[in-house]
Amino acid sequence: MIIASLVGIWAGLRFQVLILVRLTFSAIMFSYVAAMWDGQSLSASLLAIIVPVIGLQGGYMIGLTGRGPVQQLIGRFEGSGPA
Repeated sequence: MIIASLVGIWAGLRFQVLILVRLTFSAIMFSYVAAMWDGQSLSASLLAIIVPVIGLQGGYMIGLTGRGPVQQLIGRFEGSGPA
């Protein structure tokens, strides 16, 4: 979930909302394959699928709402060179 949240934050800072559809589908497929490879049934693997998707979408919202403060922070570091 931590990795999915960090990917969501990165995507929220860099991309528009359509990337969320692709990332969510990729996370669902990856989680499903990993759960099936581990030998879980479909009903047991639903939790393994839902948790990363929620983390991804939550991270995207954090990244999306944090664009302004992050850009200000980057601008400070870029503009603070030696004079």
